[in-house]
Amino acid sequence: MTVSDTRLLRRVGLVVPSSNVTVETEIPALLARHRGARFSFHASRMRMHRVSPAELCAMNAQRERCVDELADARVDALLYACLVALMAQGPGEHRRTEAAVRGRLAERGTGAAVVSSAGASSTA
Repeated sequence: MTVSDTRLLRRVGLVVPSSNVTVETEIPALLARHRGARFSFHASRMRMHRVSPAELCAMNAQRERCVDELADARVDALLYACLVALMAQGPGEHRRTEAAVRGRLAERGTGAAVVSSAGASSTA
């Protein structure tokens, strides 16, 4: 067994809009800077054809399905990467969404860490 075989693999879940093609390359690139750490990435997509208030609401309604899929993968951390969808819902929506995602994961038997792109960008 080599040293790399003994390192703990961390599973990172990503909830992204179906049109997002950047986060699945950016997050692995950032985490690759952690020498000696091992990560796998698991994404679930929420359909959205164009940005409009109605489409953003319809996209957000897919959250539970996406979280369930990532809970099935037993992720250790989940990034809810839907910045505009949360910000369009008003101040504090990232906190409500993060709490809802944590609750849904707990119902599915996992205590994965949860952060949203809006929460990571927020100081409030």
